[in-house]
Amino acid sequence: MATKRISIISEVVLPIVIYVVTIALFFAFMPEEAGALFWINLVYTLFLETCLFGWLIWVRKSDTKDVSSLASIAVGMYGSYYIIAGVVIMVLYSLLVTLGVPIGLKWYIAILVIITLVWIVPAIFLVEADSTHKQNMEHLQQNNRQIINFSNLMKSALGKAENLSQTQKTRLMQEIDSISPSRLSDASAEQLRAYIESVPSHDYDYLMTEIKNLKTTM
Repeated sequence: MATKRISIISEVVLPIVIYVVTIALFFAFMPEEAGALFWINLVYTLFLETCLFGWLIWVRKSDTKDVSSLASIAVGMYGSYYIIAGVVIMVLYSLLVTLGVPIGLKWYIAILVIITLVWIVPAIFLVEADSTHKQNMEHLQQNNRQIINFSNLMKSALGKAENLSQTQKTRLMQEIDSISPSRLSDASAEQLRAYIESVPSHDYDYLMTEIKNLKTTM
């Protein structure tokens, strides 16, 4: 209950308070004639704050994501560089305008859009690549556990196969243990399970041929 209350405060109450304070400060120092630059800076500041709070919430809930903690940290560091760059550009442009340097507003907006895209696009690709890698690794780990389970089932089944010699049993076990986790699919796993269950009722040549055929089609 306490954790949920803290989450509400940090994820809802705190951002709202920061937004209100930001808007209040902008209006407190608003020039008599607030032009487009004032509103652009206000909206962009709120956007940067949203990026910051969004990343903090994302990191707090990293255990529910499909990406690794390392990817979260990498995106966060990259995002922090973007926020710092955005603030520096915003302050620098506002200062130059105040000093009377003739820099068009469209160039300012273009720079903000460019650095935003330079941040967002690589971050999306990074998250997608990391998510795919993590899912593949989890799939390989699951398949590896299945192969270990099949190996144990094979040992049990061979123990009941009185018509096979110890050498033949060893070779059959080697065939099972040599299956690559990356090639094991749900369909081949079901076929392998059925094959293992039929071991006590078949001879060595049939069993070896069947398992090699199965490995070929994986």
